[in-house]
Order: sequence, then structure tokens, then C-alpha cells
Amino acid sequence: MLSALRKSLPLVDGTEELSTGHGDDWLGIPLRFTAGQPVACLPDLDANEDAQLSAAATKLRTAYQALRPS
Repeated sequence: MLSALRKSLPLVDGTEELSTGHGDDWLGIPLRFTAGQPVACLPDLDANEDAQLSAAATKLRTAYQALRPS
């Protein structure tokens, strides 16, 4: 936590993987911080992986929209 804070405050540059628990898994994304600005470091995906990620994003978006107050 302190390492990520130091990078976001721009005290140091570097990469942090920020993640959250979901069921029995931890889901995260590496972020490269330069002068306090984060840039996602996404891996190269093949067409099948890209389609799976897109489907998962749609499911998450739908789930989050259902949680919004009416």
C-alpha cells in the first residue's frame, strides 16, 4: 500500500499491481507510474483471449449497472 501511495504521489516511479479479491481469486492489473501518472500495462492477447476479456467486461458492466440506484 505504501509503495503504491509513494508512486501515485509522484515520490518515485515504478510499477505496481493493484488488485482486489473476487471469490477465491485476486484480480488485478499492473500500472506503471511516471511522475504520479498511471498507465495500464496490459499483456498482449490473442483473438480468443481478447473475446473472453470483452465478454467478461460486458458481464461486469451489466452487474455494476444493476447495483446503481434507480
